[in-house]
Amino acid sequence: MNILFVCSVKDARDSIKPLKNQTAIHFGISYISSVLKVHKHQTELLVLTYNTPKSFIDETIGKFAPEVICFTAVASEYEFIRECAHYIKAKYPHIYLVAGGVHVSLNAEEVIRDGFDAICIGEGEYPVLELVQQLEKDNKVTGIANLWIKHGETIEKNPARTFLQDLDSLPFPDRDIWQKWVKGSNTKHMILLGRGCPFQCTYCCNHALVKLAPGKYVRFRSPDNVIKELDAIMQRFPKTEEIYFEVETIGVNMHFATDLCTQLSAFNAKLSKPLTFGVNLRITPNMDYDPLFQEFRRANFRYVKIGLESGSDRVRKDILNRYYSNADILKAVKSAQQYDLKVGMYVMVGIPGETLSDFQETIQCIRACQPQKGVGLGIFYPYPGTQLYRLCQEKGLLTHDRTARSERKIATLDLPGFSRKEIQKQYDWFPYHVYKGRSPLSFLLKQVFSRRISSLCNILNAYFCRR
Repeated sequence: MNILFVCSVKDARDSIKPLKNQTAIHFGISYISSVLKVHKHQTELLVLTYNTPKSFIDETIGKFAPEVICFTAVASEYEFIRECAHYIKAKYPHIYLVAGGVHVSLNAEEVIRDGFDAICIGEGEYPVLELVQQLEKDNKVTGIANLWIKHGETIEKNPARTFLQDLDSLPFPDRDIWQKWVKGSNTKHMILLGRGCPFQCTYCCNHALVKLAPGKYVRFRSPDNVIKELDAIMQRFPKTEEIYFEVETIGVNMHFATDLCTQLSAFNAKLSKPLTFGVNLRITPNMDYDPLFQEFRRANFRYVKIGLESGSDRVRKDILNRYYSNADILKAVKSAQQYDLKVGMYVMVGIPGETLSDFQETIQCIRACQPQKGVGLGIFYPYPGTQLYRLCQEKGLLTHDRTARSERKIATLDLPGFSRKEIQKQYDWFPYHVYKGRSPLSFLLKQVFSRRISSLCNILNAYFCRR
C-alpha cells in the first residue's frame, strides 16, 4: 500500500525546501516509515508550511495515490494540520486518515472529534503497520492496541500496548523520505539514543506520556546498534562531519554513556577525519561529571547542551520541579570547559509564577557560565496536557489569544510579577544583558536590533492570523 506522511514547519519561508538541515527530521515519522518499508509498503512525505497552496496537496495525492495518510503535529501546529486534514477528507473521502504524536496522545478526547478516521496514542510503529495490513486485506479496521478507531458515530478505544522494550529491534529511521525537503548540507546528522525521560518537569509532557502504557518508559538502544546506524549514515552521507545524539539526558545511564564513548573512539580511529559529537545532559545535584566529560573528550565530543531553564532556585523547585542549584550548574559547566567541551544552555522566560527579579537571577547565572555554544532562550509557551498548562488555566492566564506563530517567540502570558511587555523586552535584550562587557558592544546591539525586528514581525503575523 501507499502511505503518505504529513507534517508542517510553521516558520519556514521556503515551501519547496522548508527544512534547514538534516537535524530537522522527525524521528517518529522516520521510524514508522522504515517499519512499513521493511514490510514492502511504499511511503512518501509531504512537509507543509503556512504558505503551501492547497494545489500542492492535490498534486502530491494525485501523483502518489496514497491509501493512508498519517498526520503528526506539535500543539502549536495542530490547528493548521487539522485544517489540512479536513480539506483532504472532504475532497478525498476514500483515503484513510490517521493522526499521532505527543499532542494527539495527550489530548485524545478532543482530537478524535476532528476529521480523522483513527488516532494513535503512544508509540506508532506497529499500530500503523497493523492498520495498513488490515486495510490491505480489505478487513474492517478493529482491535489494534494504541488506536482509537471511528466506526460511524461510535469510537473503538483500544487498550495501550506495552512500551517497546527492545529498541534495537526497530530498523534504522528512514532518512530518505526527508531528502527532497532539506535545503542545507549533509554534514550534520542526528541519532536517537533512546526514548523516555525519568524526570517530571512540569512544563514537559513526560509525566503524562509515562502513564500511557505499561512497561519500562526510559529505554536506551545498545551502543552496538548505535554504531551500526552511524556506519549506515556514513555510507549514505559520506560528507558527514558531526553527529548530535538526541536523548533527554545521556547522564541517566552512565554505563551506557561510557560504553558508547569507547565504541565511538574505536569507530573514529578507522576514519581519516574523525567525526565530532554533541549530546544533551540534564544536571543532577552533587554529581561529579569529570569522569563522563573525560570520556566525552576521548570520544571526540565537542559540546554538551545543558538545560538551566531558570536561574531562580525558587522557580526551579516550586514551579518547574527541577532540583539542582546554580552551583551545580556552574560546577558542571566549568568541568566541561576543562575538557575542552563547549557548553550550550537552554533557558525560558515568562514562566508562570516567575517575576522580573527571578529572571535577573537567570541572567546572572548565565553570565557566570558564559556558555561558548550559545544560549537557546525561549518564551514559555503553555502546551496542553502539561502540568503548567493546567496551572495557567487555574490562574486564568490563558486569556490572551495564542497563535501557532507565537510559540516561544512572543510573550503570551501577562504575569502578576512579570508583564507581557516586560517579558518580551527581556527576551529581546537577552544577548546584551548576558554578554555585555565580554563581547563587542556593536555586535551585541546588532543582535538586539535583529531580535526586536523579528519580534515585531512575529507580533504582526500573530495579529493578522487572529484577524
